[in-house]
Amino acid sequence: HELREEAVALNSAGVIDDKGLFESAAIDRKTALESMTITPARVLGLDEEVGSLEEGKVANLQILTGDPLDATTWVDTVLLEGAVVYERSKDPRLLHLFDKKGAAPSGR
Repeated sequence: HELREEAVALNSAGVIDDKGLFESAAIDRKTALESMTITPARVLGLDEEVGSLEEGKVANLQILTGDPLDATTWVDTVLLEGAVVYERSKDPRLLHLFDKKGAAPSGR
């Protein structure tokens, strides 16, 4: 199954934010994405429950604004066990960064 950039199943390993790290190490895109998803789940013995988008697995997802390997990508929405627990558009800590339409200020 190919992972979609807009919704990558992630676990507690978090997001690696530097494409250059993988490029300089000659790691292909698939391996880089797996290093943030299914590989840590396997190491922890949780790959039957989390780490990939499959029927029957726990719906823990981060929905991103772009490429998960790009440092400029934002986490837009987080689901834990299928429930929305974070929405960037509703995060009061970020209100000062955006205009009233929700767009990032120019020059950033």
